Amino acid sequence: MSREEFRIINTHNMKTLCITLLMLCGMILHAQRTYLIIRPGEDISEQIMYPPGTPFELRNANNDLIITNENYNGVFKITKPYTLTVFPTYKDGSDVFELTEGSIEVALTRDFFHKTKSTQKEVRSFSNGVTVSKTITPSETVSGEKNLILEFSNGIVFRYTDGNAIATLDNETLKIKNKYLIYSDLGVAKVSFNPRNGVLWWIFEPK
Repeated sequence: MSREEFRIINTHNMKTLCITLLMLCGMILHAQRTYLIIRPGEDISEQIMYPPGTPFELRNANNDLIITNENYNGVFKITKPYTLTVFPTYKDGSDVFELTEGSIEVALTRDFFHKTKSTQKEVRSFSNGVTVSKTITPSETVSGEKNLILEFSNGIVFRYTDGNAIATLDNETLKIKNKYLIYSDLGVAKVSFNPRNGVLWWIFEPK
């Protein structure tokens, strides 16, 4: 083999490697920028949400893999039995849903959430029958960052102020682990908040 042939082969291999790496990076970024919504039926209060990047698998009755978080965008209608297995990053094990109706949605975060540049208060979403009202305001002490108040319809209140987080229920302080698992007698609220851009995700799991 001549040097020129060797150079051509190496160049081809490098191009193939670069394309493969770009595809892998694209898949990783796609997974990180999408979130999962499960709608078991017509009642919107039963809607369940998982944070961006949460891995999942949807399989049919024959255990054939239909879609995952890495290869699907959009709304998948459930018209026959499917098993949805979700692998939350904040817990050991998986959540398994046996679905016969409703839908699941895999959407880009920009389609549902957006960066907040000013004070905002609104009911944004549902999770297991719980709604939340959020208030995001610019920090008065940390330049360029934001503070947050989340008021859950079940009475839990979560406040993030300049790096400090506190949660209460009926004026009693609740236990918070990591960023941010809020434990109460009602269940666990899981909150993810980026103070730099105000992007927020949350779900509530009742006992």
